[in-house]
Amino acid sequence: MDESETFKTFGPNSWGLTACDGPSGYRGDYGAPPSGRSGANDQHHPDGTVPPAGAIGSIPFTPKESLDAMQHYYNHVPEVWGEYGFRDAYNLDVSPPWYGRDVIGIDKGIPCS
Repeated sequence: MDESETFKTFGPNSWGLTACDGPSGYRGDYGAPPSGRSGANDQHHPDGTVPPAGAIGSIPFTPKESLDAMQHYYNHVPEVWGEYGFRDAYNLDVSPPWYGRDVIGIDKGIPCS
């Protein structure tokens, strides 16, 4: 949320960071502080990409906010919804806006431990 003024993809109902595809391919370091590391290898969110699975996978911890995000993705970002559910990620901060094509099984069962 702190980055919503920097990235137009981010917003009250567009959040949740995790490893995902991005406009330049897969990134395992998408994340937000604190990641438990510091320096050049710290997890960061370099380009505004949002994976719906990040917010949806947080439903045990943020049920209302996660459901609000899910409704937002479904109703306002139709490009991330497909035959098998939500696609991996999207980014409105690149031109043209980027919408992932992949539907990744791990996005459907994020472990909550």
